[in-house]
Amino acid sequence: MDALSQLPMECLQHILQFIDDSDKVQALAALLLTNKHLYTATLPYLYSDVFKGYNDGFTRGADKTQRQLFTRRLLKRVPVHDLPKIVSLSFGLDTFKTDTSTTDITFLLDYSTCIRHLHIDMENINSNARFPSEPPPQFSPYDQIIHHFSSSYDHIFGEHARPEMHETIIYYEVCWSVANPISEQLESLTIPLIDARRYLDNIHRFGKLTRVRFNVDYTFQYLFNSNGTHFQLIGDHINNAVQAMIALVKEHRQMFKDRLKVVSIRDVGKWQSNSRLCPKNIQMEVARAAPPLSRPRYLTKINWNQFAAHPHSTELAYVREIQCRQPVVEWFDDPVNIEEMLRRCRSLQTLDVASLGRDGFKWAVQYRKSQDGQDPSSSHQVQPTPLPPLATVTIDSCGTVEEINDVAFAFNQTLKSLAIRCSTRATFSQTPPPFGHGWVDLPLLTYINFEGYWKQVIIDQDFFTHCPNIEDLQIVDNTTQYLLQDIGPPCRPAQLARVKMLHLRGWAALMFHPDTLHSAKSLDLLQLRMDLEGGLMTFFIPPVEDLDLHYGKRRDTHLDEQRGEEEMESGVDEEGAIGGVPSRPLWTWDWYLPSLESVVLTSEFAYRFEFKMLMGCPSLKLLELDMRSRDDNHTRVITEADFFMQPATTLKDEESDIDRSSKAAAAGMRRIVASSVETLRLAGPWHITDTLLLPFLTGTFPNLMTWIEQSWKGYTLPGLIDAIRTGDHIWIDVHVELPEPSREEMVEFGLCTAKLRNMMKESASGGEGGGVWGGVVHTSLFFSRELVEYEVLRVVDLGRRVEDVREESVEYDTSIGEGTDFSL
Repeated sequence: MDALSQLPMECLQHILQFIDDSDKVQALAALLLTNKHLYTATLPYLYSDVFKGYNDGFTRGADKTQRQLFTRRLLKRVPVHDLPKIVSLSFGLDTFKTDTSTTDITFLLDYSTCIRHLHIDMENINSNARFPSEPPPQFSPYDQIIHHFSSSYDHIFGEHARPEMHETIIYYEVCWSVANPISEQLESLTIPLIDARRYLDNIHRFGKLTRVRFNVDYTFQYLFNSNGTHFQLIGDHINNAVQAMIALVKEHRQMFKDRLKVVSIRDVGKWQSNSRLCPKNIQMEVARAAPPLSRPRYLTKINWNQFAAHPHSTELAYVREIQCRQPVVEWFDDPVNIEEMLRRCRSLQTLDVASLGRDGFKWAVQYRKSQDGQDPSSSHQVQPTPLPPLATVTIDSCGTVEEINDVAFAFNQTLKSLAIRCSTRATFSQTPPPFGHGWVDLPLLTYINFEGYWKQVIIDQDFFTHCPNIEDLQIVDNTTQYLLQDIGPPCRPAQLARVKMLHLRGWAALMFHPDTLHSAKSLDLLQLRMDLEGGLMTFFIPPVEDLDLHYGKRRDTHLDEQRGEEEMESGVDEEGAIGGVPSRPLWTWDWYLPSLESVVLTSEFAYRFEFKMLMGCPSLKLLELDMRSRDDNHTRVITEADFFMQPATTLKDEESDIDRSSKAAAAGMRRIVASSVETLRLAGPWHITDTLLLPFLTGTFPNLMTWIEQSWKGYTLPGLIDAIRTGDHIWIDVHVELPEPSREEMVEFGLCTAKLRNMMKESASGGEGGGVWGGVVHTSLFFSRELVEYEVLRVVDLGRRVEDVREESVEYDTSIGEGTDFSL
């Protein structure tokens, strides 16, 4: 016998429980195949709750197909005479069991004896599900099923309900067929509400039941004809079902002395995401019939009503999680002191609630100040219960920034995650103090997500300095237009050595100090954005003169000497202030960010971007710069100077591109190369000539796979085709906003039609999209204005002549007239 089998049963059960809690179903299944001892010990853990789902408050969800197969397996163990006729007909079980030639070793294993928790949902029912060892079931004719349905259920649901109700009736008949034989051993159970009366009639058999969930399906919503006859019939049946549900809870509580601990109601079907089927008053009546929760560890939608029905008699010391997005005024029917409730949750770690209001956490702030000696008035008072160790806080529909700041201050020693959502214009106050005001260092905080939609989120100057270990920082608002002088003092530079994601949109991006990026060696994603101006798909960018004034820099300055002369003439001092006007922090674009893979900049950040930043981003794969604005006053002309670091000689504008390139090379300047960039998107009035298109896209981005231009100027379709076909690079996707080529241009430049593209794919073993097939390199070229796609081909296999391609294309694509030239 192996060493594992020699362990005492208590030790073995601890190991099996750990495996089960870790959700390692395959490991448990493997132990079944070892020996009889381990099989006997493992089986109860594997099949105790085989239908455990994702959305019912539990943790493990078995594969949907596996659950359907297991439903069928359990039904096969029920004697045919005990199965409802509609079930045996639908699943073909009567035919299968009469076939004596069929052998199934699964009958040797009685899984049903191990089930303690039975939660069958509608998705677990599939009459066609069968095991590979089974022969195809001989289902009864459809009309026989319909006939039985009519004779058995029309008196309840009416004739017109037959097609709509068939699935629902099969569901609650299957639930009862599986639960009935094992009622005495069940500890938790899901009951279809419409069938509650049958369970009530057998309540004496459910003595071990501690948890029950009632599934409410869409039969509550049916109206079958204009005079309401069938609706009234169903309404009566539903009313009886609701009364049976309430009676079941009450009688079980009386009969088995409060053994039932948790009662919940869940909407299923098309409304399962919100409680619209079962009215709130009915839910609360059921909750009041149930006993108070016994030492709950979580308060969520699963058990919230039961807690709300008994808020004062529920022991809250063990609660670790509270999740309730309803407005606070809807939490309880009778007034409850929320502060007192939270104080009683001494183990609380996760809080996910709607806003508690401006003063919702003042009690925690006062306690924290009394502990720190900052509130002398509280020193003579009896100290309250210590604060709970809150680690994760989510506040929905937040209305005031004071509430957020209070949470950060009071729980700074335990807080790890802070998420804030302000979803409507009327919910968030723009009045002081700013976000981060009064904060102290939060050493454990690694995640901040502030979605301050519709409002400016003003940031405290010291905000970033209080989050030294932040890893994921997202602050979003919907700032569109602004004045640079209104931004106020920027945030102070911070040391963010662990930050991986930095996403700032709106006012937070404007207040961000660029020197912070010098410490962000772990940064993976950088997004600095503004909100779009309505539906125009454009961004606001301040006038160029204002940008030059407030950032202390002129864009057309290339030489250090020339820059110094201009600064002296314009009154720029070493600090960057111009004419006494406070300057924004100077963006040097010289950070070293070795882990950075994605950069997304819009509005003024894209307009002021300098390509020299790419030299410090060796891992960069995605670069998006979107400076589309309402007017064309923010044009960026891409010149040779954009390709090199610190030019040492004057490159005059009147010189040709070839002369400028030669001068740059002769001067020994260092070329800017971003060898890891695979996707490039530049949107807005970027101006580039045909002669610079190829040096820019292949010299600066040698491994580019996809590039997207929106609203570019200067280059032409011939220049684009030449850039695609010149050199050894292979661009897979190119998206341009050039006008769709005419038929003559298609012929002149050798643009492939869809038929030729399909022909090439069929004649070779290549893959989808761009690449090589049939010895031909191809690039997908999209003309975004008309959403039209073409292929640009380039022959690279000398064994495959251009004439062969031409002949095949003419033969395949008859829409192209004779004489078409496909010279590549």
